[in-house]
Amino acid sequence: MIVSLAMSLVLSAPETILPGVLDLPVIEGSRPSVECLGLRERLAEAGSPYACLETSYDAANDIAFAYERSARQAGWVSDGGAANALWLRRTAADGKCPQLTLAAFPGPEGGAQPRAADIIFAMDPDVRCPQPTATP
Repeated sequence: MIVSLAMSLVLSAPETILPGVLDLPVIEGSRPSVECLGLRERLAEAGSPYACLETSYDAANDIAFAYERSARQAGWVSDGGAANALWLRRTAADGKCPQLTLAAFPGPEGGAQPRAADIIFAMDPDVRCPQPTATP
């Protein structure tokens, strides 16, 4: 039952990440993640839009940066990052600056399948825009 549900999710894979919110095309070499590192419940509890894709471990870095480029082409602005995460933001019509966190995590080692990696897209729609800094 779980396997058939997981397969139906993969077979009905969306062509767009977070339609109506982020609207980025799914890049070749990535697909919806069934497992999402076991984070689906925690992400859903946060109440903000999210998506989780899977790719090969070896391609994860290149694909994550390809998604960042795609987001910047769609009007998002780089807003920092950390070891495995990139932050992007854009100004919305309501004066808020939604933030997108794009994070890549290696999947578990072992098993019959080649090692995979998950790329998580998490939106925070209620971030206040940074105040302009005064120049002397």
